[in-house]
Amino acid sequence: PPLVEGSPQAHGDCQLCGLALRGGTKSVRHEGQQRLRLIQSMHPRASPQQGSVWYQQQLFTLEGFQIAFQVHFHQPSTCAGYPTGTGDEKASDQVAACPLAHRIGGDGVALLLHNDPAGDRALGCAGTGLGFASTSARGHSCRRHVQSSVAVQLVAHHDIREPQLEGPQRSMNATRFISWETRDEVTVHVGGDNTVSLATGIPGVPGRRPSLLDGQPHRLLLQYSQLRMSLFMDSQPMPIISLPLDIAKHGAVDEDGRSWVGFTAAAGSVASMHADLIGFSFCTPPRCEEVA
Repeated sequence: PPLVEGSPQAHGDCQLCGLALRGGTKSVRHEGQQRLRLIQSMHPRASPQQGSVWYQQQLFTLEGFQIAFQVHFHQPSTCAGYPTGTGDEKASDQVAACPLAHRIGGDGVALLLHNDPAGDRALGCAGTGLGFASTSARGHSCRRHVQSSVAVQLVAHHDIREPQLEGPQRSMNATRFISWETRDEVTVHVGGDNTVSLATGIPGVPGRRPSLLDGQPHRLLLQYSQLRMSLFMDSQPMPIISLPLDIAKHGAVDEDGRSWVGFTAAAGSVASMHADLIGFSFCTPPRCEEVA
């Protein structure tokens, strides 16, 4: 996707180019690139975190638009599904000894269109809420959510199923594994509720492991035209998601056909990762370039 005015690589000071950075989002340099880091890799059992970035003005979305963005998930914090020793090692030593295929980071990033009265300060829950949805995971209830919204959610690892037990009171028969209900999924949600999806896509790039957390940046292109939403990923010629969708029906536009547009991200307390936006752009027809 092209980098244009309003992208994190176009300007060092994103506040001056029409973007609002919320939560833990910060501008960083990685491998010579300026990017926005919405959440960062922390040691296992760190506090939940979330971040977001929004265009500071609503954008006209009703009659069609195109959003191109590049996201990079990397440096996962936690080892799962693989025994890492006696349980006495430091968490960093356990992750270092863990095979790459078993290293996990949670949870992910979501692209949002919304008409929530909170505007560019709209906020959902951390952890499985991904910063836009409510959550009741593992007995912890959080009711915050971004109202009147349409979200495209990219999840690396999500919804813990079997927690790893630690500490001196740990039983000899206790599990040393962490398993997850969801991984490597792209889904569409409405109304700040990500427990039910309207559509699901699975990443799959020729010559690469089908994973959002393969250590490489991923390019995505979201198109909305004639009441249909389609999402293209990397070099795939066909969309990984395509569905009929009326964003106005779900309240994501105001009376003038405009929406708040931005990205949210969150991680829970068990696992985290760097979730970086390398670049993103928004356009409306006929100014949008055709998909290559």
